[in-house]
Amino acid sequence: MQNQDSIFIANVWRLQKLEINHNIIPAPNNTELSFPKLTADILNNEHHFSAEGCAGGGGPFHFVNNMELFIDDYTTLAMMMCTIQANNIFSGTYNFDFIESNMLNNFNFIITNYNTYLELIITGQNGNKAYYHNNLSASVNKVELKEKIKLYPNPVSDTFFISGDDQILSELKEIVLYDLSGKIVFKQKVTENNNYDISQLSSGNYIVYFKSNKQLLHYGLIIKK
Repeated sequence: MQNQDSIFIANVWRLQKLEINHNIIPAPNNTELSFPKLTADILNNEHHFSAEGCAGGGGPFHFVNNMELFIDDYTTLAMMMCTIQANNIFSGTYNFDFIESNMLNNFNFIITNYNTYLELIITGQNGNKAYYHNNLSASVNKVELKEKIKLYPNPVSDTFFISGDDQILSELKEIVLYDLSGKIVFKQKVTENNNYDISQLSSGNYIVYFKSNKQLLHYGLIIKK
């Protein structure tokens, strides 16, 4: 059986609800913000996570043990706002009452297998909790893509390349980069030469997705120097 930390990394998690001061707050599910994603990756031997939201954020973290993690740094994009006010309120609660208010201490986490999905519950020192379900198809595709498709260099200054399995490459139609707030900042069709210029982007971390005919596939993080 896999350790919880490796399962945590391998999956794309969708926030279902928050438990703040013993009150249950359902996650948004609308055209602007739908079950916000939590993803994690390993870059340069360091764990990084990103949390989707109106003012989403992310940063480095480390596993203390198989049931605890510690957030080393967390940056939010405070200027990003949703047009639906309820989404702004939920995102603010998520960022402050759950993440930022607990950052001086370890977070406990537990993953439970319910056969058709996995549930991740993260609990802060103040007792507030976040409940996530995994996206099974996305988690499998993420592992497959990491094994069969390479994105390099990473970190990147101007242009990055993709290479790997010809069959999988032929099925990829578009590459999409999101910033940590969930905003699309780069979109380009997958081309035969497989090189992509992101020199216009600001330095920072971006989330990479590929579009196929069937779905949006999560790949991981790329760092723009």
